[in-house]
Amino acid sequence: MKSKLIIFIAFIALQFTCLGCGDSLKPDSLGKYLPESSETNSDEGKLTEISFDEYSIIFGFSDTNGRDILAISDTLPDPKLYTKAISAEGKLIPVSFIQQRKAVEGKDAQQTYNNFSNCGGYLFRCSNGNVNYKNVAVLMTEKFLSERKLITNILPETKKLDANALNKIESIKQRKIKNSFPLVKVDGYGSLYLVNFVVVNDTAMFSLVLMKGNRLLFKDNIADYDPAGTWRVGDAGLVKPNAFQVLAAFTSKYGIEFALNWIGAEGDYIEYLIENGNTLQAGKNEYRYTAAF
Repeated sequence: MKSKLIIFIAFIALQFTCLGCGDSLKPDSLGKYLPESSETNSDEGKLTEISFDEYSIIFGFSDTNGRDILAISDTLPDPKLYTKAISAEGKLIPVSFIQQRKAVEGKDAQQTYNNFSNCGGYLFRCSNGNVNYKNVAVLMTEKFLSERKLITNILPETKKLDANALNKIESIKQRKIKNSFPLVKVDGYGSLYLVNFVVVNDTAMFSLVLMKGNRLLFKDNIADYDPAGTWRVGDAGLVKPNAFQVLAAFTSKYGIEFALNWIGAEGDYIEYLIENGNTLQAGKNEYRYTAAF
């Protein structure tokens, strides 16, 4: 456990002290850099106060069978509250807390299926199904699910943003677009895109953009530009679409919500995003270290 804690502390420190180096991420820009609103001529475009319990949904990793899951977080108020996971088929399956397991000292930093036996933490077990062992596992409480509905129809989006949409995004953000990529289509709820902007005054920016009918919702990410690697080593300040994986999507009283994994060479950065006005607001995030020593 000690080695995992050291890795985690080092990762947090890197976020704030080493812009663009290694595989570190920049601090979440939400709050410091609020996305500019698109046309807000209706109540749908207005920001509201979001009430979200960050412990109501957690993330983990499983063994090769996808049956046993270890939570990424070392601190949970009550692990027995987590009763559901999302199966490899994208459905809800029962899960139960087994025990808090001790790690193998010095061998537990890599939080992956092929190092599962060495890792410690909160251990859960699936029944009536299993999770995809290659993906980040998603676990939820009954209260979380009572306030949301799981969206099961998530497909790859192949349709690119058209010229009108690209022009509208450039007008809203007051930046030229370098490139854009379709990510996923959530049937009936919109399509998610990745948009890289041209570097301005040594500042790099990319946005996750949800096209929901005639509305555009943004999750902006901003960092100091470093040609050696802004977001990841050797990325030239651009983010690639295969770095993102939608783990789950839900609808709630706020609108649409996403559990999203940003995959890096050394680890996964998992965010939970909630629709709020014309933004996708971060409700929580977690990180797991995946690189082999």
